[in-house]
Amino acid sequence: MFREKRVGSAHADPFVRKRSPAFATLMIAISCVAIFLLFQLREIQVIRSGLLQYQGYFNEPSQIKAPQEADDTSRTDLGAVKDTTESAKLHNNQDNSVWCNLCEDYDWIFILGTGRSGSTSILNMVNTLPGFYLAGENGRSIKTFYKLPFFDGNERQKELEGLGVVPRGPYKHKNVNINSLYCSVQRYYRDIVGYSKKGKKFAVTGFKEVEITEPGVLKFMAKAFPCARFIVNYRKDLKAQHASKFQKEVPLFQLRKATNSLLEWATENGERTFVMPLEDFSVSLFNKMLDWIGVSGCVYKDVLHANKGGYKDDVNVTMAGTCSYSRAQSSI
Repeated sequence: MFREKRVGSAHADPFVRKRSPAFATLMIAISCVAIFLLFQLREIQVIRSGLLQYQGYFNEPSQIKAPQEADDTSRTDLGAVKDTTESAKLHNNQDNSVWCNLCEDYDWIFILGTGRSGSTSILNMVNTLPGFYLAGENGRSIKTFYKLPFFDGNERQKELEGLGVVPRGPYKHKNVNINSLYCSVQRYYRDIVGYSKKGKKFAVTGFKEVEITEPGVLKFMAKAFPCARFIVNYRKDLKAQHASKFQKEVPLFQLRKATNSLLEWATENGERTFVMPLEDFSVSLFNKMLDWIGVSGCVYKDVLHANKGGYKDDVNVTMAGTCSYSRAQSSI
């Protein structure tokens, strides 16, 4: 019933033709052209979409219809891995909630000085209190946070805030909760303050810093730590302060400007600040500081002097009584 094809035979079927190499080459060429045209069509569509988006970015916001955003919950990202870290348990990164209590997670006290003004002596005096630990300086790192995206000191803050409809272009972000970012700031500083190797808990923590006097940075710090208290330390005798090795390369007028800026901020923040000029250091002043903090049942009997004759600690301070602390007992 079936006839065998015999290529090159005189009895070969005239309706069965052998395909030549040229024919095969032609078919391959046609296939390549078709694939190329499909890619070109796709590229044209992408470019057209980009041009429309580019055009919309520079139109007035009132004339732009906000694009409908995809439902993130219905999308599965390739390579997505469920985050099971401790931080993920604290912070649900699928919503816009604040993942800490900015006022209750930590009890913060900061010492802000102008440099060679007695801030280290205050630090050591406070650290003699049971349950208190304030760390030393952090290289003015709070200024770095102040300049990060979404904080007031960032030079691109206006772009990050969007155009009134939805953020577009190279600065596009999803919704950002500024208080959640403040939680991250607090957590960072709590971690770099450090922890006791023996597992001792600190009721009050914080750090001291110098040369944090710019109004914008001070305002940012007060917002990132909304319930913190600040001991403001300066020196009345600016000429003597300027003569110190730490300050002698700073023009005197800049030192005066920085001091005035810090004192103005302290006045504006009233009960949150306790001002301690170096020239007024006394047992009486430090005991008033205890009342302001909320420490009762004990008093200082003397005042130590840190960095006397060089950078070294003096922790030999005498106290009388048994100290107890309650934030509710503080004078603020």
